[in-house]
Amino acid sequence: MKDSRLKIVKQINQGVSAARNRGVREATGEYVAFIDADDHWYPWHLEELNRLITDYPNHGLYGVAHEILRGGEVFVPSQPYSPNFTGEVTDFFNAFAKSLALVNSTTACMPKDLFFRTGGFPKGINKGEDVYVWLVAALENGFAYSARVCARYNQDAECRSFINASDEIPYYLIWLDDLLAKKMLAPRLTFLC
Repeated sequence: MKDSRLKIVKQINQGVSAARNRGVREATGEYVAFIDADDHWYPWHLEELNRLITDYPNHGLYGVAHEILRGGEVFVPSQPYSPNFTGEVTDFFNAFAKSLALVNSTTACMPKDLFFRTGGFPKGINKGEDVYVWLVAALENGFAYSARVCARYNQDAECRSFINASDEIPYYLIWLDDLLAKKMLAPRLTFLC
């Protein structure tokens, strides 16, 4: 495919974090959106993200709803918002905990400069490195979300992390535990038990 907007970058395999970080470094836009190789964006995906950026400027994270392909069946995971919701998510942790599907590496978009200020995806981490980035970005500048389904997350793919589950604690839980122990989240964070 010949298109001046496309660029193929090759590097020695250093893991998903190094690959994503390199992709962001190579990107030329002000915002970066992510997609895993076996997932799918619908034709309106980037248009919907652009609408969120325009309607809710200066946020750290933008996301859209997705459907899941699992066992040959397609379904939309439960979420805390109605299907026509578009807006700022004021309690990100609560909304994320109710859904666990609110944002992922196929639906997320964020300002490129914020991505680098947060340190990007931590290298050498095999579980939860993406969730860590979404949490940091949402805490830094908020999260705007559209409940319109714009992508398909393929859990039937052979390389999915849930298939290769390990006993490793997700990185974002270790990071959150550290922040809570240092009382660095107390003024901004509430949990529902």
